[in-house]
Amino acid sequence: MKKKTLLIAMVLTMVMSTSVFAAGGDNYGEDIFGTTSSQVTTTKASATEKTTDKENIKNNVEICATQNGTENKNILKKAKIVSIKRVNGNKAKIKLKKIDSASGYQLCYSTNKKFKNNKKVSGSKLSYKLKLVKKGKKYYVKARAFSLSNNKKVYGKWSKVKKI
Repeated sequence: MKKKTLLIAMVLTMVMSTSVFAAGGDNYGEDIFGTTSSQVTTTKASATEKTTDKENIKNNVEICATQNGTENKNILKKAKIVSIKRVNGNKAKIKLKKIDSASGYQLCYSTNKKFKNNKKVSGSKLSYKLKLVKKGKKYYVKARAFSLSNNKKVYGKWSKVKKI
């Protein structure tokens, strides 16, 4: 209890000390923002104005991104795996649907549903042959498109997961 009171007192002291008052002349009693302490009013937020911290952070990031002109929108469509077949037991042939604005594709495959210890292959083709390590084991595959923007890869969303 004493620690909380002490902490609150320290915070209030710090907040109050941030208002710098000019001394002398006509500006006496005005802080650095040009308002007197009698002009400052406080208001309580209504129930409709209250938002969570996550929403505030998300809104601030979106506002900053649009102000800087670097709005982060996914310009690429979601990739789609058209067909997936097992060839000769330990190989897989995967075909992707073409996306116009994509300069390449990335495939991710793993024996785990959550893609732990996954392997990634990328290229500009629409057809890939993967050499699977374990014969007769189930593999999970997903794909996404990417485009080059300022020599950096901008990725689209992952496709639905398919199993072989």
